[in-house]
Amino acid sequence: MSKNPTPAATRAARDLATLRESIAAMQAERDALASAGPSRAETVAAVDAWAAQAAAQAASKLNYAVKSSDITAALEVRARPDGVVQLGPLLAALMGPEVLAAALRRFIDDIPQGLPLADRRARIAELDAQILEAEMSEERAVEALEALGETVLRRADADPRAILWVPAS
Repeated sequence: MSKNPTPAATRAARDLATLRESIAAMQAERDALASAGPSRAETVAAVDAWAAQAAAQAASKLNYAVKSSDITAALEVRARPDGVVQLGPLLAALMGPEVLAAALRRFIDDIPQGLPLADRRARIAELDAQILEAEMSEERAVEALEALGETVLRRADADPRAILWVPAS
């Protein structure tokens, strides 16, 4: 701003600052949504599905071993070549997928409720459109201030489409 801005320039500068705060808030919301992990409901569904699949994976082996009276083989767990021992399928089959899933769900309590992935994607697209619209308004405000003789710096992170698509007044 110049040393002696006109009242119109002062109002326009104040409006520009408010608009930039709004853009920053929308960008922060967008960034938070884009970096958010799965919602609690999605995590619970994934745990439930995994437990059911793990139980089914081990059930046939356990069923065969028990029916053939080879109880030792029923409870045998072998390490993979990389040394990993997967107890999940055996635990799910022995305890039942519901019990194992319930045991795992206690670790989910601190996951934020959050939006499901489809809703997050829709909200991000909505925010992207709102941000672009706000940035186009910002560019018009910058040009209006420049028309009043004021020097205004554009934001380095402004969408180029907002700057290039708005014709000078």
